[in-house]
Amino acid sequence: MGCLAALRQRRIGIPDDISLIGFTNLTVADMLSPSMSTVEQPAKEIGQEAVGRLLDLIEQKHRAAPPATLTIPTTMVVRESSSRPAVVV
Repeated sequence: MGCLAALRQRRIGIPDDISLIGFTNLTVADMLSPSMSTVEQPAKEIGQEAVGRLLDLIEQKHRAAPPATLTIPTTMVVRESSSRPAVVV
């Protein structure tokens, strides 16, 4: 929201001059003008996985394993703030 305000204050056109994409698909993203594209992250699943791993460590179910990477799929919600009008030639 702060970035959107700063771009408007500087009269930088969205999406004509710059595309804007945010994280966490806020309910207000659709109500903004232009509506903001967002990356939708499964916060509940991320939290459940983190808590599960933490509890395993606290309860010493597993020895401290080296750090691992877990990929949890996200979704891109494309709206007006990142879509450019088609150029007709």
